[in-house]
Amino acid sequence: MTRLLGEEGAGVLDRTRADILARAGAAVRGAAAPYLDALAGLHTIDGTCLRELATELGDLA
Repeated sequence: MTRLLGEEGAGVLDRTRADILARAGAAVRGAAAPYLDALAGLHTIDGTCLRELATELGDLA
């Protein structure tokens, strides 16, 4: 990409890509938050705490 855009252009592209990914991640976390909060107080039949699962899902989101 550097060869095509030059050093400055490639840097701009990298920053733009990082910004888009950060915004998308924030949007996903924001959309998932109410559902993860609802799961946080529940336990499965075998006693698994869904709070831990919700935290893991939140980290993945």
